[in-house]
Order: sequence, then structure tokens, then C-alpha cells
Amino acid sequence: MALVGLAVVLGVYCGVALLVSAGVRSIRPQSSARWSSLLGSSLLPVLSVILFLAAFSTALEPDFRGPEVLGIAIVGMVAMFSVIVGWPVSYFVAHRVMARR
Repeated sequence: MALVGLAVVLGVYCGVALLVSAGVRSIRPQSSARWSSLLGSSLLPVLSVILFLAAFSTALEPDFRGPEVLGIAIVGMVAMFSVIVGWPVSYFVAHRVMARR
């Protein structure tokens, strides 16, 4: 069941990367496949890291303790997963598709 969830998450990452890469190529047709794939695949990982930094800075307040810390840990794990696994996989898929166009 965990592998199905992992496949769904990676499918979402690859789908967003393909959509953004195609959008970049439609706005700037002279852009290279590598550049548009890099922009498309970096969107979700960068947004998840920004979300983690915002959540972590909120956790530094003194009255912020309790079950919210678990939420910070979950957001941190999602951010690490998206940078370590999601970004390279979605870049590979987006680059393969954009290189054929």
C-alpha cells in the first residue's frame, strides 16, 4: 500500500513538472529542454521547503508547543522527500518528454 501511495505522489510531481515545463516552452519556445525541465521540476520542492521554513519559524514562538510539533515534523519530512526523491524523478521524466519536442 505504501508503494501505491509513493507512486501516486511521484505521479503528481511528474504531472506538475510536465505541465509547468510545457508552459515554459509555450511562453518561450526558444528555451532549451533542460532549462524548462529544471524550472518545471523545481516548483513543488521549492514550495514545500518554503512551507517548512514558514512552519518552523512559527514553531520558534514560546507558546507554540504540543501536537503542532508533529505537524512540523510531517511538513519537514514531505519537504525532504520532495527535494531528495521528487525533484530528481520529476526532472528526469520532464527532461525526457521535453527533449522529444
